[in-house]
Amino acid sequence: MPTLSLLLQQFIDLSVVLTGFDETELLLTGVGQEYFDTLVRGAGQTNADGLLIAAQSAGPNEQAIERAIWDDDRFGPMARSIVIMWYVGNWHPLSVDWHAAFAPPSHSPLEGHVISANAYREGLVWPNMGTHPRGVKPAGFGMWRAAPEMPVIE
Repeated sequence: MPTLSLLLQQFIDLSVVLTGFDETELLLTGVGQEYFDTLVRGAGQTNADGLLIAAQSAGPNEQAIERAIWDDDRFGPMARSIVIMWYVGNWHPLSVDWHAAFAPPSHSPLEGHVISANAYREGLVWPNMGTHPRGVKPAGFGMWRAAPEMPVIE
């Protein structure tokens, strides 16, 4: 099995904490590199690197992640955009105010968009709802005659 680049591995590690899905589930989507590249285009390499460093420093502790990332003016919006990417396959643009405060002057904001057909198809929203994207990832004959099984939340 090929090894991931260090930056991609750090991005996947952070995504595990942000999404609640494990590393294998995220890697099996096949969109990790595409999402990391989108983050870099949307926030800039320096900001993406800073987010990964903050996540590494915080470790897997949820309260530490909350303080270091979710509550941070620079990293919080980036984390929210990452979660949206993983769940629905869209890039949620960072605000004009965020760009004014944190983006390098030469960085052009990336507008919101569907990242790719594969990103839509592999969105985490589908397994989270116990279903699949209709028309692109069929689950078999007659699948839609029964309601999806709802996961048990404890």
